[in-house]
Amino acid sequence: MPSEPKPVYDFSDLKDWAAATSGLTPPARLSVFGDPVAHSLSPQMHNPGLAAAGINAQYVRLHILPHELGDALKTLPAAGFIGTNVTIPHKTETLTHMAEVTEIARRIGAVNTVLVD
Repeated sequence: MPSEPKPVYDFSDLKDWAAATSGLTPPARLSVFGDPVAHSLSPQMHNPGLAAAGINAQYVRLHILPHELGDALKTLPAAGFIGTNVTIPHKTETLTHMAEVTEIARRIGAVNTVLVD
């Protein structure tokens, strides 16, 4: 039986993700970054799909302030994330933090999805 994540996590949680999500099953490995982000319906859309596909992961909300964005993106690999979506106000700024971007993202000047290597 899955355990329930917090409604919204923040950057201080992300910096110590193991402690912040101790006991959470399946593990939170996908997210949406935003400011604000509490209104996002992304977890309600993605978590049923993850479960149906047999993927052992949860999708959570992360309230990331604009000045935290670069550090939050750098923290994702160590926290065990496989990706995140970004929403307002981070879509254009995220582009400057990416080692690689698609041609479409480059042309529109914004990012929606970040894959973690």
